Amino acid sequence: MKFAIHFAIYALTFLVLSVSLKAQTHGTAIMVIRTNTEIVVAADSQESDENNNRIGTTCKIRKFGDFYAIVNGLEADPPTGLDAFALLEIVGSSTGSIFERISRFEQSIKPKLKLALMNKKHGPGFAVTFVGFIANSPYVIGSAANVTRTTNSLNVDFERNVCPSDACKTDSKAVFVYYPRESFAKFQHDQPNYYGQDLSKIVEAFVQFNIDIKQAGVGGPIAVLQITRGKSFWIKPCIQETGNRIRK
Repeated sequence: MKFAIHFAIYALTFLVLSVSLKAQTHGTAIMVIRTNTEIVVAADSQESDENNNRIGTTCKIRKFGDFYAIVNGLEADPPTGLDAFALLEIVGSSTGSIFERISRFEQSIKPKLKLALMNKKHGPGFAVTFVGFIANSPYVIGSAANVTRTTNSLNVDFERNVCPSDACKTDSKAVFVYYPRESFAKFQHDQPNYYGQDLSKIVEAFVQFNIDIKQAGVGGPIAVLQITRGKSFWIKPCIQETGNRIRK
């Protein structure tokens, strides 16, 4: 089983990146839009068990040091000690560039992620979207686990997409990063004029669309965050009603 990152061009205005998990798992609906001056991100808040049954509400957009991160998939697994947010807290308070810290996070989580996935017959997947500013430039970095299974073994590696980069030359365009991948085409069809809206309305509408179509493991309330140079603002605040972790 392999989890990959996909790139696609949408129309003449937007560069669309799908940080997608080719897996039999759901549980987080996110959309991030990056322009040359800001980042806007929305996510659902449903906390689910292994069968995508709702067990609470959790904040999926969290700040760690100078960056925000959104975790998708197997965020925690108590039997193996896997806790993605705890590791993000550690790397968020450490030194080094954002790329060095993401590398430390990937290497730190890989052993426990491998153990946790070995105990789960079909997956699920795992990915983290990192957003923030380097100097005056907003960045979006997707880190997705590539999981390869054989009869007796399992291997985990990480694959990234980075914006801005040579593969993501945005100029004055907006960059869309979203999940679930398969629901974006349906969203475009349902709301063909979405790109004419305010950016915060677009990201919220995409998450709401996934709630409306009853995407497995996705539910409200919706959190919406705007990040500009030097400040961030909750357009719709993140709510955490329980201390539990998502166990996808």
